Amino acid sequence: KASGTFQKSGRDPRPAPATSTMPTVFKKDLQIKADQKLSGKDAKKIIASVQALYGEEASSLLGKKDLTLRRTGGGTVATLYCSEAGPLFFEAEADAGGTRGASLLPTLLALWRAPILPTLLVPAPVSAFLTNNADLMLPGVLGYENWRDGLNAGDVACVAVHGNPAPLALGRLLVSGSSVTSSL
Repeated sequence: KASGTFQKSGRDPRPAPATSTMPTVFKKDLQIKADQKLSGKDAKKIIASVQALYGEEASSLLGKKDLTLRRTGGGTVATLYCSEAGPLFFEAEADAGGTRGASLLPTLLALWRAPILPTLLVPAPVSAFLTNNADLMLPGVLGYENWRDGLNAGDVACVAVHGNPAPLALGRLLVSGSSVTSSL
């Protein structure tokens, strides 16, 4: 061997950084504080919770192997449940009303793969306002898909542009589902 050359080993002697980042669809990357593979028992619990909330199609998104849990830090504190495809469900520390223990919600990636939520359809110009954090008002809604009877204020729905099946947002209804259907 010539002097000054090194053979690279498979291990890096430097410690891993305490936090890493995960690319997102948001303006800033998420700071990941913890990343762990779920045990079979814990994975089954999460899959059962998803199935109870959103049905068989939603639980099939997670698969049974390589399910990981990631906890974020910094300004956004949440628990992400990820498969090989990426983050599919999350639990936020606090919802918009500031209450702790928000329910298990699908990510946009999960909604792009399976239509598991009721969907409000909006015209394309409205989407520009929604992506800039505007609230959706009923006059901006053109219609709905996958609607269920008995939706109440506080239930989760997603928003998509009319003619494009991919949802662009999800949130909680501030009015009942019957108010939405009667206003259209």
